[in-house]
Amino acid sequence: APLRVAVAGAVSSGKSTLVNALLGLPVAPVDAGECTFVVTQYEYGEDDGRVTIELKDGGVAHSRLLPGHRLPSDLGVEVSRIRRLRVTLDQPSLRTVTIVDTPGMNTVTAANEQAARSMLFGSGDEDDRAQAMIYVLRYVQKFDDTTLAEFRGLTGACGMSCVNTLAVLGQIDRRGDEDDPWPTARRLAAKGYQDLRTSVFDVVPVIGLLAETARACPPDAEEFAALSELARMDEDDLEDYLLDLEDFRTAPDLPIPPEVRHRLVGRLHRYGIMTAVRALREGVAEKAEGLAANQLERSGYASAGKAA
Repeated sequence: APLRVAVAGAVSSGKSTLVNALLGLPVAPVDAGECTFVVTQYEYGEDDGRVTIELKDGGVAHSRLLPGHRLPSDLGVEVSRIRRLRVTLDQPSLRTVTIVDTPGMNTVTAANEQAARSMLFGSGDEDDRAQAMIYVLRYVQKFDDTTLAEFRGLTGACGMSCVNTLAVLGQIDRRGDEDDPWPTARRLAAKGYQDLRTSVFDVVPVIGLLAETARACPPDAEEFAALSELARMDEDDLEDYLLDLEDFRTAPDLPIPPEVRHRLVGRLHRYGIMTAVRALREGVAEKAEGLAANQLERSGYASAGKAA
């Protein structure tokens, strides 16, 4: 049977973004909606896009993914009645791994094993539990004692150990005062591993947004053309515009439509735009496919969090 891997994390930690990167499809909703409050299992099947809604009373309902492999915002069933969603995808990678996306948590404290399993995996049944866990941590200056204690409590309550638990340090590109976030991210990940080494196999930094964009929805022709236009701008002028992303979105004198700039910010953020522009200037990427490969490398996803 496929290895069952649960992806967990605090609210707004970038958990669903990482799930999409793992799946290679933009299925998991990253905005607040009904599906973000429900345990969702992505598994292999030839009926691509089928959504099975398992109810707490034992009943079952069915739905389908929207065009573009996206979960519908309205499931047609009250969220309080849903035990779990099972989404079938015809993805070869899911023949060996089943991905379980769990609701974001404001706290990871679990009173007991049963509660923790139910919270994370939707069931306390032994044959329904995850065999490994990826826990997404927000990018912070340090791990405080409360965060560490709660993390250890969760892994212990769920029967996890350092053998089958991986911590991912996400959103490492969101520090506005660093053009290159990787040196600090690697130091913080190393410190995090020292703090959590009895509970995790490793702590790796990953820019989930770039990984999601590269693997699940690579830049289209319009976005590639826009990035190419930015690459032709004066380097200092572009850096000035990107100091404030709201200015970049709305500036009237940039040679790119505001709606395209808005998309670029949402899909790449500042660091992703800058690395894409740099790759185009240096001739590293001459087509959209090459740019997606470069973005995947810069995300740390393809190199276990060790992007240059």
